[in-house]
Amino acid sequence: MYLKRLLLSFPVLIAISLILISWGGTGHFNITQKAALSFNAEMQPFTDWLPYLAQHSSDADDRKSWDPNEGIKHYIDIDNYPEFVRDGFITQSLSELIAQHSQSMVFDNGTLPWTTIHTYDSLVKYLRLENWEKAKYFAADLSHYVADGHMPLHITRNYNGQYTGNTGIHSRYESTMINYRINQITYTGKSIAPIANVSDYVFNYMYAHYKYVDSILLADTYAQSITGSTSSIAYKDTLWAKTKYFTPVLFKNASHALAELMYNAWLEAGNPSLITNDASQATMLELLIAPNPYKSSTNISFTLNQETEVLLQMMDLTGKQLAVIANGNLSPNSYSLNWDAGNLPAGIYLVELRTSNTRQVKKLVLMD
Repeated sequence: MYLKRLLLSFPVLIAISLILISWGGTGHFNITQKAALSFNAEMQPFTDWLPYLAQHSSDADDRKSWDPNEGIKHYIDIDNYPEFVRDGFITQSLSELIAQHSQSMVFDNGTLPWTTIHTYDSLVKYLRLENWEKAKYFAADLSHYVADGHMPLHITRNYNGQYTGNTGIHSRYESTMINYRINQITYTGKSIAPIANVSDYVFNYMYAHYKYVDSILLADTYAQSITGSTSSIAYKDTLWAKTKYFTPVLFKNASHALAELMYNAWLEAGNPSLITNDASQATMLELLIAPNPYKSSTNISFTLNQETEVLLQMMDLTGKQLAVIANGNLSPNSYSLNWDAGNLPAGIYLVELRTSNTRQVKKLVLMD
């Protein structure tokens, strides 16, 4: 009876799953990659995981094509629960919710919050066991489900605008528009802290982002009325104009939540060291930038404990390379380089330092 979105027919499942891929591959990659903007000093070893996590951030969507149990993990039609409509929340206990409403109703309406919590618990388990491959696998899945929980149309029964004359808005908003405007979704990180209660945390961010459902639907209605189309450039421009005030917020919040949940999982696992004792894999010590913020020039320093290939580059917030500061084979030593802003406008930039097996990224703020 459940799996109403994905049904039980694999041809239909594949067709519909292409419509209901939250944020699309581009959005998921972006959200996962930008989690590093919120990493604190303790989280720096996780930076090396990010290429893997970003590359596999849509694996959970890919599983929909062959696993009939995957689809319900990506959404919750929370406004089908009368207590949510009345009170603004539901019980966080899956067993209690099933007792109240029946298993078929609960599964039919999706299990996203409980899937997110279960995936988080699996990440804690494998961090504690120091099984890094499994931990990376669940961290990648966590990135996906966290991003789904920040996509308003994954938190409503009207997930495709089918009840309000907005049919097709799901894909138009999360994939078509995002792919078109991804370079304009820029943001910075913010500090992370331990989470008092993971279940509260997950449910609360879904409650917080549910409020944007109506904003997306109204933006779609307006864009259609102005352009008379849902496929033109003018439609995409208008939809973006009406949603650009909160869409980057959703992306920023998703990246921050992923960073905070990963940090909390690491703390809960007992702070396991992600740095191997093998010196061949510990080539780089802390990347430092001072002053930061700066006006005209700043100092970038780092230390190598063995000879390695190094790439030190300046990027914008989309990851586009703006300048190569250092590139080549360097000997073990402490390095300090002066960076002149040149003609760069004031703003926030990224400094990336790569060696043969490590990577660090720092924010750099250029002031007027």
